[in-house]
Formats: sequence, structure tokens, C-alpha cells
Amino acid sequence: MRNACGLFIVLLFIGASQSFSFDLPPKVEDCFYEDLLKGTDVGFSFQVTAGGALDIDVTTYGPGDEILYGAKRDSNGKYFFVTHLKGPYKFCFSNQMSTVTTKVVDVTLQIGKQRTEEEIVLAILSGREKKNDPGDTHKADDEDTLPLISPLQSSIMQLADGLHSLQGEEKYMRIRERVHRDTAESTNTRIMVSTIIENALLIGVSLFQVYFLKRFFEVKRAV
Repeated sequence: MRNACGLFIVLLFIGASQSFSFDLPPKVEDCFYEDLLKGTDVGFSFQVTAGGALDIDVTTYGPGDEILYGAKRDSNGKYFFVTHLKGPYKFCFSNQMSTVTTKVVDVTLQIGKQRTEEEIVLAILSGREKKNDPGDTHKADDEDTLPLISPLQSSIMQLADGLHSLQGEEKYMRIRERVHRDTAESTNTRIMVSTIIENALLIGVSLFQVYFLKRFFEVKRAV
């Protein structure tokens, strides 16, 4: 029973995580939206995995088109914030600087547990959460209220948060490793091709020199 309860708490507090990849054509800006409640933890990361110089423009907007985060010509980045208002949040990627190159972008969006106003009110009425009253000078030691979470639940929440962070870091490092591996393989291919062309040119020049010198020292006899 305790294991089932712990698993439920882990799933409750881990929140939602979205990972996806998309192609962004040149001269195009693409945005996606999330409706979030006030006080929600949000983690946002991106990585350009293919296309040109692996750079892109990224902007995050809050309700009312307030700019929360902006990056110009970045290949990767991370941003963490807590929503200060309820409403739609917009995450935009722009490839306006490119003329012919399509970029491939991997995005990870981690959204923490969201609580509605009704859930907060119910928690207050059930005695599990207490409003702060500035005019109340009485001590809360004698109040017979239930704690918000038990020490066991708090430990499970901390473990869940750590596990979630490790999963995000692992995915981020896997993407970076793939990008660097592709770059190394592409560089190796270019070096190999250039070496083959260089050797072919060297052989051709050597043969031409041998032929030219042979013709130069050749003695012509009149018949």
C-alpha cells in the first residue's frame, strides 16, 4: 500500500514532459503554445541538430506577449521559470536568418504540477493548507491542523524531482552527443574526400611533369 501511495505521489508531482523534433524551413518562424496556471514550474530546452551553422533565434512570450526569454543565433539553450500569470505561453523559433537552409530542432518542455484555484480552496478548507493572515498574532502551535505533506511524502517528492531532472539532463546530453558525432563524421568525410582529391591532383601533376620533361629532353632527328 505504501509503495502504491509513493508511486502516486511521484506521478502527481513529476508533472508533464514533452519532447519533439521538427524541421524549420528558411525564412520561417514557428511557435507552439501552452495554457499554464499561475505558479507553475516550467523547464524549456532546445538543441539545433542539423542545418547550416546549427543556429536559430528563440523567444519565449508570456501572457500579453511579454518577452520572458530571447536568444539570437544559438545552437542550444536551457531556460527555467515560474509562471507569474495564468494564460497562454508562447515558444517561438525563427529561421529568418537562413535563405536556403532548413534547420532541425529538438525541443524538451517540462511542466510541473498545476493546481487550479478550486484545488487550492479545497486544500484550505480541508485544513491542509493555511492562508497567511498579516493581522493574526497568535501562534499556530496549538492549532489542530493536518500537515501539508508528511516527511515520507516530502522525500518522495525530492526524489521524483531529482529523477525528473536527471531524465532531462540525460536526454539533453544524448542530443548533444548525437550532434557532435554527426559533426565529427561530417568533418571526417570532408577530410577524406579532400585527401583523395589532393592525391589525385598530385598524381596528375607528377605524370604531367614526367611527360613534359621527357618531351623537353627528347632529341629530334631529321630523316
